[in-house]
Amino acid sequence: MYSVRGEIGILFFYFLSIINLDIFLRRGWLVCYNESKELKGWTGMKVVFVCLGNICRSPMAEAVFRKMVHEEGLEDKITIDSAATSTWEHGNPVHHGTRKKLEEHDISAKGLVSRTLDETDLDADYILGMDASNVRNIHSFVDGKSDATVARLLEVAGVQRDIADPWYTGDFDATYRDVTLGCNALLEQLKKEL
Repeated sequence: MYSVRGEIGILFFYFLSIINLDIFLRRGWLVCYNESKELKGWTGMKVVFVCLGNICRSPMAEAVFRKMVHEEGLEDKITIDSAATSTWEHGNPVHHGTRKKLEEHDISAKGLVSRTLDETDLDADYILGMDASNVRNIHSFVDGKSDATVARLLEVAGVQRDIADPWYTGDFDATYRDVTLGCNALLEQLKKEL
């Protein structure tokens, strides 16, 4: 017997399975990356960008840096990810303001969803927060379990200040400028280290 309610239920669970599959594939890729790094003696670098919710600043940094790395042909040498220090936005897509700003610069945020820092991040070479609060939370998380360089992204560029959170300020232009400044300096640093 045909049931509209049944069809809606099936579509709802299908939609959930797609979202979970995307998250699983993203997380599963990281597990494969960690195993391959250890087993194959991978000598590249891993960078994780971090902010409070992983919907504005850190995914912006991930997407901007991913494009820069691609343009330099270094995708096989630098692995890039982003994460949150809180679970507030866990599983949510990138903020519409971040997506819009990235699209203006022909940068994709496709497939990026908020996740929290976890054990797969401990083998990173750099864990970069967007502000001082992020860095304090990263240090609490790492707690001696990682040799990663932990700092604010702008510190890599020699600038001693936070990247303002556009979720509060609404100024995605300023955030993009700061993220780009930090990512450019980071790329130059990593090119020396590779």
